Amino acid sequence: GFDRVISHIAENYEPASSCVNEERKSELQKRLENLRNMAVGKKAPDIVIPGPDNTEFSLEDIDSELTLVVFWASWCPHCTAMLPELVKIYKDPAYPAFEVLAISLDTSAADYNRALAEYRLPWINYCELEGWDSRAAIDYNIYATPTMFLLDRKRSILARPVSIYDVKKALGK
Repeated sequence: GFDRVISHIAENYEPASSCVNEERKSELQKRLENLRNMAVGKKAPDIVIPGPDNTEFSLEDIDSELTLVVFWASWCPHCTAMLPELVKIYKDPAYPAFEVLAISLDTSAADYNRALAEYRLPWINYCELEGWDSRAAIDYNIYATPTMFLLDRKRSILARPVSIYDVKKALGK
């Protein structure tokens, strides 16, 4: 529910015009605008991530009717509980085909690689090793993990599921 509260604030809050530190007001307005831009129905920004071999991966490279973008981290207990359930949905033919782009907010390559090995994530996985300061986390206004966005082929945001139940519901099951 926290995500819904934040979205409601972003859509309805206007900072007061007096007695406000203008520098902080500008920062708050920018954050609120970022939240508005990531609402259901909006077009998601492209994600461009450098790969380990100096190539770049782009969200636009994914050829799928549906893409679930998942921001997670190996140190997040909610993420590590969710990932095995998400793998089951991803492999289940009862659900519509979809791709997952999992972006880790880890800062330790060892921790990230250990989690990849442990959870055997069968989809597209990337990590810039910059944590909350990664370009994708900033562009998507990530402030908590896990955070998910279900996108259509044109990269419009169809849903912002906050749980496995919400993922299933968004996929029509």
